[in-house]
Amino acid sequence: MPSIFSSIRFLISTTTIGILIVVISVAYVASRNLSYQHTVEDAQTKIRNKLNYVQGVSEQLIKVGMDDILYQIVSSVSSEPDLVSLLIVNQDDKIVASNNFSETGKNWRELSANFDQALIREVKRQKKTIVVGESESKYMEGYVSICTKKETRSLRGDQCGFSVYRISLAYHYALSSQALNLQSFYFTLGLTITIITMFVLMHFLLNMPALKIIASLDRFNDGDHETRIDEGSSNEISLISSAINEVLDTVVIDENALKDKEERLRAIFNNTIDSIITISSKGIIQTVNPATETLLGYKDEELIGKNISIITAEAHRNRHDQYIADYLETGERNIISSTRELRAMTKQGKEIPIALTVSEIEINGERCFTGIIRDITEAFNFRESLSRANEDLLTSNRELKKVSRTDSLTGIANRGHFDEILEVEIRRATRSSNPLSLILLDIDYFKLYNDCYGHSQGDHCLRSVASSMRNCFLRAGELAARYGGEEFGVILPGTDEQRAHDLAERVRASIYQLGMTHEKSPTIGRVTVSVGVTTLLPESSELISGSDLIVSADKALYQAKSCGRNMVCTAVISSEQFAPAISATVSPGSNLR
Repeated sequence: MPSIFSSIRFLISTTTIGILIVVISVAYVASRNLSYQHTVEDAQTKIRNKLNYVQGVSEQLIKVGMDDILYQIVSSVSSEPDLVSLLIVNQDDKIVASNNFSETGKNWRELSANFDQALIREVKRQKKTIVVGESESKYMEGYVSICTKKETRSLRGDQCGFSVYRISLAYHYALSSQALNLQSFYFTLGLTITIITMFVLMHFLLNMPALKIIASLDRFNDGDHETRIDEGSSNEISLISSAINEVLDTVVIDENALKDKEERLRAIFNNTIDSIITISSKGIIQTVNPATETLLGYKDEELIGKNISIITAEAHRNRHDQYIADYLETGERNIISSTRELRAMTKQGKEIPIALTVSEIEINGERCFTGIIRDITEAFNFRESLSRANEDLLTSNRELKKVSRTDSLTGIANRGHFDEILEVEIRRATRSSNPLSLILLDIDYFKLYNDCYGHSQGDHCLRSVASSMRNCFLRAGELAARYGGEEFGVILPGTDEQRAHDLAERVRASIYQLGMTHEKSPTIGRVTVSVGVTTLLPESSELISGSDLIVSADKALYQAKSCGRNMVCTAVISSEQFAPAISATVSPGSNLR
């Protein structure tokens, strides 16, 4: 019987142990698979959170030119044991920050590390976060776009940078396996001790140490981060305690790293020269930095909890909340991630020009908006001054141009402007096949007039003649000018021979009717003019220049003087060779009027 009972006990024990082994093996495999799945999911979540953090910080710091802070932030992340590679690359493919300092400033394509260029192009084009790597992979990595220019929504992919964050899955698997092995070991040990000791040793070996561990963890949770679990003399409990102590050490390290990051960000937040304001989706101000008081004159407590309209200029005050509501409803990023110039209202009621950049963030599941405000008063005033200076310069240039084209004595065009317009009109006549006429007139015996009455009266005579000419030639395109001394010229576009002669006769008669006394005139005792007219017909316009036309008119003028002055003579250029035909036209008694 004893042997039978012994055999039965042995069989039961063996069967029980076998069942326990099977149960433990199945549980171990299931736990391992589940643990690996959770490890992959946790790694993906960690990568996304890190990339979102890096993206938000990088875009803001690169915009304000604080690349050195990026390196400090990357350095603080580099202490993480699972980190393989962390790069921040700008739109020029230059590495702005890296966990490997020697890589900073290089082109990321020069690195020996194998990064997925197709994914990088996809991330930059679609401006999203992509995480790759399965449970069988050695590494898991994520990519996110870094866009720092205005109007980020409309940027092409090649105008954005990117960030890549690569971690070691093997490290996480090792931690998961270690924890799982420890759990399985102590699970098996606990079952064995339970079966053998009938729950007696459990109290001394597990229950009491567990209570000590719980007490230590409670003290740790209460803020005593110096407390550690007494590992005791029991090997099993010491392993558990050692593992928990390692976890506590890791928690302390991570917490210190997080505090360091928070302090750095707080230092940036508090010491930047730009105002930084965070508002809720309802437009309520949540946080402000010290620069806000310098810029707008409000203290923290005067703004926090108030609607953002308190610092918005009148032109935008009633529409600001609607801007946010429209964005939340439609998702159109008209005001997000872009810089706009508008006006803000200070506490003293003064409107100042500002540049505003708005970014969307999420805090505890709530959508919020952060605005970076920069005072651009100096730039605005400079642009205004520059605009006024440009306007003054344009006005001066117009006046200078007018002066350079005008005869200072008579107020009509000078010879330089006359010659310039004459060449233009000859080319126009060539293109349009229209006639072009030219008048040259000369004050008869002007030297005798000047000698008799003096230069002052001579100047008055010139101005009177110019005034009469100005009144006779009013049609658009007609130009009267002082050609030199007492000689004047008129350009008549689109005017044929007869019309030109009639206009010349009109101006001759107009000057005669001024009745200015000229006692020294050998012909008539008043101021008269001799007029030469030439007309360029369409069929000959390609064959001569402005100087040729002047010569023709001058010959007609010479003919008028030779025939007794105070008359009009006409020359017509009508053949293919430059041979003007000159005819003198004298109205009955015109040389007596």
